[in-house]
Amino acid sequence: SGLPAEIILDTIEDGQIDLAILGTSEPRGSKRGAFGPTAEQVMRKSTCPIMTVGPVAADRAPAHASPGPVIFATDFQSVTRQAIHQAISYCRSTDLQLHCLHVLPRTLQSSHGDHTLSEILTSALRHLVATSTVPIEKPICRVTYGSEISNAVVDYARQQEASLILLGVRRNGIFSPDDPLPIVFRIITEAPCPVLTI
Repeated sequence: SGLPAEIILDTIEDGQIDLAILGTSEPRGSKRGAFGPTAEQVMRKSTCPIMTVGPVAADRAPAHASPGPVIFATDFQSVTRQAIHQAISYCRSTDLQLHCLHVLPRTLQSSHGDHTLSEILTSALRHLVATSTVPIEKPICRVTYGSEISNAVVDYARQQEASLILLGVRRNGIFSPDDPLPIVFRIITEAPCPVLTI
């Protein structure tokens, strides 16, 4: 008995839980998309990583026998950079390929063949992987363009038939009162696979 979010958070704290898994099934089109108040409160206050299975991922049957890669999307902020260590550890323990992804605004996409910015950021992604204390073989580092970051990440995950999207999250930054549907919520709502937030 009690408030579900509080009970879940108390269980995480008391049990020293390493990972909490939430399913969200709120109807799309609501104010927070796939998020009800329980999922939002747990994500905001949890002391451990949260794996969320949104409505699209829950309805999706595996398309093939072999699992797809893990997509690690980063904006190069310090918290998101630190999540690379968990992404690499997860890939090594599950024997999945790692794809590191950064999204640039479509307005920066060159129409006359200058790929300098994309090449610089791809090198930065490779360097980020190299900073991990745990080595990983042949990660894919990509820069993509999109008018909406969440759509670009989800589209890439669909194209790659991803098993998981991993995001480093500034927990106090993803719940902006000015944005009724933050990027993380939108990714979880539409993702074809679970989303792990660190």
